[in-house]
Amino acid sequence: MIEEKIKEIHYLIQSNNLTKAKKIILELIKKHPLSYDLRNLMGLVEAKKDNYKKAITFFKEAININPKLIGAYINTGVAYEKLNELFESIKYLKKAIKINPNLEIVYNSLAKVFSKNNQYNDAILNFKKAIKINPTNYENYFNLANTLSLTFDYKNAILNYKKIDRKEKKFGDINFLIAENFRKLKKIKEALKYYNLSQHEKKMVRILDCYLFLNLKNKYLNEIKLISQDNSNDRRIAASSAYISDQFNIKNEYPFCPNPLDLIYKTNIEKYFSKPDKYLMSLFKEITSQNFKWEPSGKTTVNGYGTVGNLSEKKLPKMNELEKIIMEELHSYYLKFKKNKINFISNWPNKFKIVSWSNRLKREGHNIPHIHPSGWVSGVFYLKIPNKISGNEAGIEFSLHGDDHHVIKKNIPKTSIQPKIGDMILFPSSLFHRTIPFSSNEERVCVAFDLCKVN
Repeated sequence: MIEEKIKEIHYLIQSNNLTKAKKIILELIKKHPLSYDLRNLMGLVEAKKDNYKKAITFFKEAININPKLIGAYINTGVAYEKLNELFESIKYLKKAIKINPNLEIVYNSLAKVFSKNNQYNDAILNFKKAIKINPTNYENYFNLANTLSLTFDYKNAILNYKKIDRKEKKFGDINFLIAENFRKLKKIKEALKYYNLSQHEKKMVRILDCYLFLNLKNKYLNEIKLISQDNSNDRRIAASSAYISDQFNIKNEYPFCPNPLDLIYKTNIEKYFSKPDKYLMSLFKEITSQNFKWEPSGKTTVNGYGTVGNLSEKKLPKMNELEKIIMEELHSYYLKFKKNKINFISNWPNKFKIVSWSNRLKREGHNIPHIHPSGWVSGVFYLKIPNKISGNEAGIEFSLHGDDHHVIKKNIPKTSIQPKIGDMILFPSSLFHRTIPFSSNEERVCVAFDLCKVN
């Protein structure tokens, strides 16, 4: 009877019917208080709900009842990893290995935790053990290759990427990853071969950079002309062409925004308020009360926190006021540069939407050079600036160089701005920019945003 119910609970958990699963488990625990399987299942329910601390309590109860329940050790290790308690995660996964040293899933999980903890050599060792147990699982080769690349072992990373079936879409664009590793080995002709096989969104940017690396100026010019005919508003291509044209010392033929450093605009919002300090304080409290994550995944933030998702969708009162000002300043920005005969201006969208987020940088905090390819115009608004700074610390730097582009001549055009609280800066989304680190034990808080074209 209980075995059939346990099967039903497993199915309910897999289908995400957690309320019903929990109800059945609680009813069964009253009848079977020493069932380790039920406590393990209750842990899985809580883990599915992201209640990892509660999940660990149930997993440990299952282990106390049955010290050889390997699944509970694995589940505990995975839950600790989710909480970023990596030492505890490693401890429980190693206990699972002592019970059964022949489970692929344990080595795979342990390797991922080691990698997350920057223990790459241990991660590599465990991915290899997982592969030895199951040499047909492409995920292990993918994870091993990624980790080898992080240790600069690009040659062996390539070998493992090549073992993956390219039809396996869940691993992304393997041809692009192979090309990236050949590029890091400076085997540019091999890199070009795989970039051309790739369907990655950054494919053309990398191909253009290979032409720079190989000093193929005419090949580059021909490619840019072809791209311009079919796709003249790509922000990635715009950023790349501005840089490569400068490196080749030729006119930038890509029509979107040939000279992005000329289109930076700075203003301050004090003109919109009789008491700007009062508004700024209220906005600061509203923004800093939002949910921030340390170095959020997929972002460029280093040594700092960032919000996740679009702040503009939260309909925050003070943020709504700021967005009205942003739209006013966007109009002023357009009027200032409207005489420029470039696509950035002539193809100016009729309608924009705002995508916004906030960064809170700590000591030595910064954002690495990047662009915003989904935006048209990007901007940043400053809520707090460190007081104890020198030079350009905590400022914003704009440059033609980014994304690890190859460098021929080192005199790369760039400019920086040292903002103050209440400043707003607007610039083309194709322009590389970064935050300059600061050494004081203070905080730098800003609201960043993209003005995106609405079709």
